[in-house]
Amino acid sequence: MSFITLVYHEFRDDHYDDSKASHIDVASKYADILPLPLFTRVQDFEDQIKYLVDENYYFMSVSDMIAYYEGEKELPEKSVFLTFDDAFQSVYHYAYPILKNYNLHAAMFVVSGWLHEEPSEFDASISKVMSQSELTKMHDVFEFCNHTDVLHERAGAKGIIQLTDKETLLRDLEECSKYVDYPEVFAYPFGFYDENVIKIFETSNIKFAFTTNSGKNNKDENRYELNRNVVAYKITHQQFIDLVK
Repeated sequence: MSFITLVYHEFRDDHYDDSKASHIDVASKYADILPLPLFTRVQDFEDQIKYLVDENYYFMSVSDMIAYYEGEKELPEKSVFLTFDDAFQSVYHYAYPILKNYNLHAAMFVVSGWLHEEPSEFDASISKVMSQSELTKMHDVFEFCNHTDVLHERAGAKGIIQLTDKETLLRDLEECSKYVDYPEVFAYPFGFYDENVIKIFETSNIKFAFTTNSGKNNKDENRYELNRNVVAYKITHQQFIDLVK
C-alpha cells in the first residue's frame, strides 16, 4: 500500500494581486521572494479538502506515517498526508480554520528561527511567518516537524544545508528539535539536497526526509527521499484529482 503526500505553503483569497512579488518576512531577517507557484487560493484549497473528505480519503497523522514505515500499521487504500511548509501567517488565517472545521490532521514543517516573537496583523502583500503563540494555537490540527532553525536559505541553485559543515548542520537540526513534536521528520528547504546531506542525516536523529519530488510513497522508498506533490497555484480541480490518484 502507498500514500500521497501533498505540500502547501501560502494562501490568498480572490482579492490577491498576484502581479506583485511577495517578499518573505522572517525573524532571522533572511530575505527572499516566495514564488507564485507556491501560493494556493483559499477557495481552491477548500474545494480540494472537500473533495478528499467526500471521496473518503484517510488523512494521515505523522505518527501514522512513522508506524507505516516501522511495520506497525497498514494504511487504508486512499491515504493522504497533508504537509505545510514554513508556517506562514496565511496558514493560521485561512487554512487552519478549514482543516479544523473538518477535524483533520496535518503536518507543519517549522523553521524555528523564522518564528516571530509577537503576533501581528495579517498582511496579504508579504509572506510573513507567524509567531510561536499562533503556531501553538494550531496544535489541535497540526503536528510540527523539522525544517531547520536558521538554515532555510539558498545560494543560487543550492540550499545552504548543502554548503554547511556537518557540525553546524547537526547543531541547527538540534535547535529546531526544541520547538517541534517530531524532530526526526524533516523536509528539505526548497527541496534541495544531495548525497552528502543524506549521509549526514544518517548519523543524526533524522529518520525521515521529504523532498519536493512528485510521486507516491511506499515501503520501498528511500526514507531520506520521500516524495511530496506540490499543489501549484491555480491548479484546476481535475488536475488536483489527477494529483491525488
